[in-house]
Amino acid sequence: AATSANTNRFMQGLLEVAAGTGSSPVGFSTTAYNLNPAEIIIGANAIQLVRGGLYRFTLSLNVEFLLAAVPASLPLLTVSLNAGSSTFRPVIKQPMILRGGSTYHAYSVTEFEIYIPDNTTISIGKSLSFAGSPTSITFDGILAGHLVAE
Repeated sequence: AATSANTNRFMQGLLEVAAGTGSSPVGFSTTAYNLNPAEIIIGANAIQLVRGGLYRFTLSLNVEFLLAAVPASLPLLTVSLNAGSSTFRPVIKQPMILRGGSTYHAYSVTEFEIYIPDNTTISIGKSLSFAGSPTSITFDGILAGHLVAE
């Protein structure tokens, strides 16, 4: 019997360097691989999954930001997966760690499975909760995904 290869696999770099925290999706950088560009359409900050099904995602995220002054409580990082009109949150929710001066850092790796309907656009949402004004924020990491079952 012939075996069928699952070519619905991708790994996308994440990178955003900005001032302000905004709730806009995290921007994308280099695509490490996309084995099926006809069914996985990668844009500037979103991915359209043409074929629906159960997808397994791995999200690795490194966040660092600099505040003008140290706040009274640790900043909180919340990361969600937006899929069409649905938001799956939080896939990451953790306090950030003070690294020195007023520079905060968070690193997280998580895996999760979610059913994605046909022709759904996904993106990575972010939120930082803290008191103060950031002078710079950097989000970087990867989002990898593959179709587990239709």
